[in-house]
Amino acid sequence: MGNKIIKLENYKQLNVEELRDRDDFIAKLDGRQIYGDEDFFIAMDSAFDLTDSIISDWEQFSKAMTDLSWIEEGREISLIVYNSDSFMVDSGAFNEFEEHFTGKDGYLEFWDKNARGFNVYLVKDKDPDEKVTRYRSDYVDNYSVVFKNEITHLETYKDLDFEKFKQENSYIVQLDGSHIKNIYDFYEDMMVGFNLPEDAADGRDYFYDWMLRLKWIRNEKIVLIVYNCEKFLPSDYDEFEEEFIGEDGLLPYWGSGGVYGIFIDGPKDFQVFMVEDIVPNTNIVGYENKSLWSEIKEKFQNKQEDEGKESTEIIQLLHKLEEKGEIDLEEGMSKNEIERVEKELDISFPVEIREVYEEVMPSGGGFYSWKNLSDDELDERRDYILRTKQEFLRRYEEIHWPDSYFDNGLNKNRPKFKKRLMAAPKLIPLREHRFMVSGMNNGPLLSVDKTDVTYYGASILQGIKSDFPSPQEYYGSIYYKDIKTKIPFWSEMIEI
Repeated sequence: MGNKIIKLENYKQLNVEELRDRDDFIAKLDGRQIYGDEDFFIAMDSAFDLTDSIISDWEQFSKAMTDLSWIEEGREISLIVYNSDSFMVDSGAFNEFEEHFTGKDGYLEFWDKNARGFNVYLVKDKDPDEKVTRYRSDYVDNYSVVFKNEITHLETYKDLDFEKFKQENSYIVQLDGSHIKNIYDFYEDMMVGFNLPEDAADGRDYFYDWMLRLKWIRNEKIVLIVYNCEKFLPSDYDEFEEEFIGEDGLLPYWGSGGVYGIFIDGPKDFQVFMVEDIVPNTNIVGYENKSLWSEIKEKFQNKQEDEGKESTEIIQLLHKLEEKGEIDLEEGMSKNEIERVEKELDISFPVEIREVYEEVMPSGGGFYSWKNLSDDELDERRDYILRTKQEFLRRYEEIHWPDSYFDNGLNKNRPKFKKRLMAAPKLIPLREHRFMVSGMNNGPLLSVDKTDVTYYGASILQGIKSDFPSPQEYYGSIYYKDIKTKIPFWSEMIEI
């Protein structure tokens, strides 16, 4: 049969009607939406409905791609990737794609030997129908415009075209860079300017997560202006640039329609202007909003103090449990050790537990030790974290979903449900089946047993106390209405 990858300059060179006439199984992907392996696995899973589990590596993907038993025997397969110049541009990703498809014992050769036609078409321009699998934009299937969002440097505010911003129905946030000395100052000002929840100033994960949403902003365009830009973030400017125009930056995110499409309504024009001087007598965050700003800053400082207090109380409690012989304590982890675990498992420990782990590491009594994990042990921990989500896919039909959960076009559709589940924050095991939420500081502790999810404490400290109550302390049931922090997906599982 000669299965192969065929590269085309434009869609007119591909006769899709001919493929339809011979009843090919046709899967279309948008290369702009697929940066690396993980994107590719999700997009292919959605296009082919490959498996009920989550595909996380090439080995799992290969098992699915050499099965395809649900596609009628003898029916040929055509995989079409439009915008192919933007497809798998992550370092080494395209080479790995080619190796698995066209290399020795690759998928195309496998199906050649098994008498099934399977061709891949890489097309440089866009699909004329725009009916492409867009796992990143679940609720928006027909967006073809991609905005070129960028940071623009200007010498003077006089070069800003406010009349044009007004005509374009822009949401404008203006900051004075001379008052923003570090990244947390920036988060705080952005929290006020974008009307973000207070926890957006807690750190990068919270800030980034809320800036991926912005669903309350209905304006057609967003304009962020930073005046006195030469004094802006003197030591943290690289971090700012990474968050806005880096590999997973906010500007390319909004320009392409988003990675976690469940949070957004499609691509958005989002422009940042760095201006050397400042507009006199204008509405700058921190000036016109001075009263509100003082109140929020005080709350933020109190929250930081509370987090430090929480980690101290957890450490004190762990020492008491050690004295009673209920757990063992080891020396804590170095920052490099913690960063290794976080990087390998793609997680972020809550700040209060990170401070605990830097001081002491509990083990025994059901606690998971994160100290000195070998590569094999990290793989086991990674699989365990993944299984917390896979269980929902495996038991999907058993869960009595309320009708309200399937608004916004979900319609009890397993592939779309899978994308929603994939976008949920990871859960990090603390002890037994008690889990912390990755990236969530000062958040609740969850208990997860298969698909049974409950709050086990309004905080990690309270959750540990519930497991090891003293005669004077008994917390009993934790009612979800008493928990103010809502966790994407997981809180919904509790409330049903």
